[in-house]
Amino acid sequence: MNEIKDSLKSKKIMIVCGESSGDLHGANLVLELFRLCPGCKIFGIGGRRMRREGFSAFFKSEDLSFMGITDVAYNLKVISEAKKMAQYAIKDLNPDILILIDYPGFNLRLAEFAKKNKTKVLYYISPKFWAWNSKRIEKIKKFTDHSALIFPFEKNIYDEFDIPSTFVGNPLLDYEIPEKKNRKFAEISAAPVIGMLPGSRKGELKRHLKIMLETAVLISREFEKVKFIVSFACSGEEDFFYSMLKKYTDIIDIEVEEGSVYRVFEKADFLVAASGTVTLEAAVAKIPMVIMYKVSSLTYFAGKLLIKTPFIGLASIIAGREVVPEFIQNDANPEKIKNAVVYYLREEDVYLKMINDLNEVRAMLGSNGVAKRVAKIALNMANA
Repeated sequence: MNEIKDSLKSKKIMIVCGESSGDLHGANLVLELFRLCPGCKIFGIGGRRMRREGFSAFFKSEDLSFMGITDVAYNLKVISEAKKMAQYAIKDLNPDILILIDYPGFNLRLAEFAKKNKTKVLYYISPKFWAWNSKRIEKIKKFTDHSALIFPFEKNIYDEFDIPSTFVGNPLLDYEIPEKKNRKFAEISAAPVIGMLPGSRKGELKRHLKIMLETAVLISREFEKVKFIVSFACSGEEDFFYSMLKKYTDIIDIEVEEGSVYRVFEKADFLVAASGTVTLEAAVAKIPMVIMYKVSSLTYFAGKLLIKTPFIGLASIIAGREVVPEFIQNDANPEKIKNAVVYYLREEDVYLKMINDLNEVRAMLGSNGVAKRVAKIALNMANA
């Protein structure tokens, strides 16, 4: 046993987390890796939280966080630079294992390069090929050694394609996500508190914020007393955010929560949320919501051709049925969103049914200790 521990101390573990949305999951993984093998070296591409845990980043993931075809096209030079640095690290630093976190367009190409250089590859938070771009399944099978899966239905799919995998549970269960405050429905219906989550990326904020604020104006006409809490987590866009908000502060009751969206969760009775991981976090917190999303016309057209699931919200995808209403592209307009929000806030049965549905989704996600399970898989692979 001591010999195994000693051999792990000298291990070199490379992690590539190319998006800020995976930074928290990456940080927890880094923490568990260091707990299990204090002397190992962990490096690669990662975000602020990962770096705070002692991760050595040769490229910052916040410099790679782009959304949609248009954003990617404008930033090809940055992506190319990161790719070259990652390939150099694989070839010259010779890691014992490469752990890829999400970011499939970049990471699958890197997996191919790693395979050619005989580097073991563990994919954590695997590409959602079941939602779109099914061709990726062949690349996962060919270029990865093992996949750590975070959605329960993925295991059957991976088994069907004979790809080594483990359902480790969803990493959101490792965090203390606050559930919504306990208020009687009569209180909620009389004076609702509604959270607005426009997204953490620059493009998302600019596409969604005005729609959400216009929605808030319409909702405010339906209730004698209503409060809105707008989440702001888009560094560098303070001027745009607050100048937009200023146009509405005299019309509606708005509070801003900067940083952690969990502070919104603690206060809100209902959410209007941009599609993304935050909607699954809200599901874990059992907060009723509607989902909206708008992208460039080019990205939307491409997505329509490629996306295979009937939903974009993760709660509905996991449940296999509509749990949360969705308003996408042209449907993401203030009038339609307002009608749905008002319906849920006036009908106790449907409001409570969504809470029950979200509770079922939460139960399907597994148990906590996810990062530790992934770390053990990675170290076993590195030591094999």
